[in-house]
Amino acid sequence: MDEKIIVGKQTLKTVYDDYLVCRVDANGRLEVITFPGPSNQILKGRIFNLPVVAATNFFAADLAPTNTPTTFRIYVALDTAGVLSVQRTSVGVPVAENLNSGTALVADASYMFNILVHEDDTINLRTTVGAQILYCMVTEVPGAMA
Repeated sequence: MDEKIIVGKQTLKTVYDDYLVCRVDANGRLEVITFPGPSNQILKGRIFNLPVVAATNFFAADLAPTNTPTTFRIYVALDTAGVLSVQRTSVGVPVAENLNSGTALVADASYMFNILVHEDDTINLRTTVGAQILYCMVTEVPGAMA
């Protein structure tokens, strides 16, 4: 999302993305708030080379955000083609959100998704087929909103 910040007669354009989050300080100067690079990411869950049964949660416990609102970054590779979904529970109500536009992920290919997570949300992942999870990592990217 692009946002224009006007300071006096000067217009500053700030881009909020996964790299820089900026604001204008009390003296009208632009300052970097955070640089949410790999070192700032918070590991939420990681799976390496384990089987998963179709329509069952990847993680034993749902993943909750540390900071809110925030972005969870999901990196995943499965050995079998299938539709991957986020199982989001918000205020006790579960919903399924298909990733990749509901299209099956290609076997042995890696994918990355960014999803918004709010304070009342927890998430888990499921696939429509039994598969070997070659690798799955979910990180929280503080300060980043996809």
